[in-house]
Amino acid sequence: METPNNQRNKFFFQSKRESEVLAKRKFDLIEFAEALEEGPKSTPKKCRTHFPLSEKFLSKRHSDEALRDLSGCKKWRQQNLDKGKRKDMLDKFFLSSSTIVKAMKMDEIDEFFTSATISFKPIEKHYDDATTGFINKFTTSFAHILSKEYFDRTTFEDRQFFLEIFVPEQYSNEIYFDEEFVNKEKLGEGEFSEVYKCAIKKTGHKCVVKKSKVPFKSPLNRQERLEEVEIHYKVGKHQNIVELIGAWEQRGYLYLQTELCEKGSLAALIKDRKKSNRFFSEEEIWQIINSIKLAFAHLHGKSIIHLDVKPENILIKKMNCHNIYKLVDFGCATSIPPRKGFDKDGDRRYLSNDALNGTYSPGADWFSLGITILELATLRRMEDNGEIYQRLRRGDLTDYKEQLLMYSEKLERAIELMLSPNPEERYVDAFFI
Repeated sequence: METPNNQRNKFFFQSKRESEVLAKRKFDLIEFAEALEEGPKSTPKKCRTHFPLSEKFLSKRHSDEALRDLSGCKKWRQQNLDKGKRKDMLDKFFLSSSTIVKAMKMDEIDEFFTSATISFKPIEKHYDDATTGFINKFTTSFAHILSKEYFDRTTFEDRQFFLEIFVPEQYSNEIYFDEEFVNKEKLGEGEFSEVYKCAIKKTGHKCVVKKSKVPFKSPLNRQERLEEVEIHYKVGKHQNIVELIGAWEQRGYLYLQTELCEKGSLAALIKDRKKSNRFFSEEEIWQIINSIKLAFAHLHGKSIIHLDVKPENILIKKMNCHNIYKLVDFGCATSIPPRKGFDKDGDRRYLSNDALNGTYSPGADWFSLGITILELATLRRMEDNGEIYQRLRRGDLTDYKEQLLMYSEKLERAIELMLSPNPEERYVDAFFI
């Protein structure tokens, strides 16, 4: 006859193949210990991972000797738990946590743990999302809310797998975007995402939701895509930066909810002016420069650079009969210094040579603004290669001199400064225009 202990052992995968990735996971040992000590009924939701860990694994990895080698476990060490007491608490914890694993087949659990070693190829086998909440090891079936607190308590490395995510006791596999938003109107799309104007069903408040076009391809791909949300949260609120209201991921797609800028983008305005052959006034151009200058001061003051400044990423909002220009889209943004392996690039038509060569500084953003202002002033589409392209990156405005005659020497000088080959000259001098 099979004993309860043997049954439990089946559920908790006591095979020889234990994931080294899990062994390296930075568990929150203090909260975990407190949860075990209080018992299963008082175990907080945030201490319940989305999959069970084997008793053998935890007993081995969380031995007194192993705990002494891990940071953040002073409280655990101070408790001086004897092995019998700790084992008793582990038994209680496992008994209270077995509902998810009971719904999974043994071969699925087996595959999950053995595939947890670092691999950037998505697994083909999908789990039963109706019972586990997960489609694969880096994709949830439910809407996982990406709050600021989530990024505060995890690092880039932590987000390799879902070890830091805990499935709520009740969740829905319905598409959150369809359930919570109405009156969807597609505003446009880029290479990687689609943008919708919509309204929150409960309040009727209008907003914009950007949805990725392709689901996460791998754990690393998820990590990199979530950086946009993390950076936007770090940026915070500023009158010249589009506000991030919230974000979530579901079925591998990333969603960002932002404020609505009803007058569209600077790119759309340029297109409209070209059709009507109506140039921007110098006053309008200076207003745009000063608006983005304030956005830069805020960003760069937080050691963040945008790396994709261009007309498409400058939005216009009407406020008190005046246009407010706001910077948006932090998909290529990074902190300074960038993390190891960072290699994102924005639109090369607006990027400086130093940024294209992997040397990132605030000067890269100023160069992109200079190219944007040159496009505004001349209504000429920027090239992505060729002689004119190269001359601009040497700070040579010869090809645009004639069209710039309608503006003041001060504006022309400002553009020259922003396009200086020396990154350090761009933002310092341009800032005090």
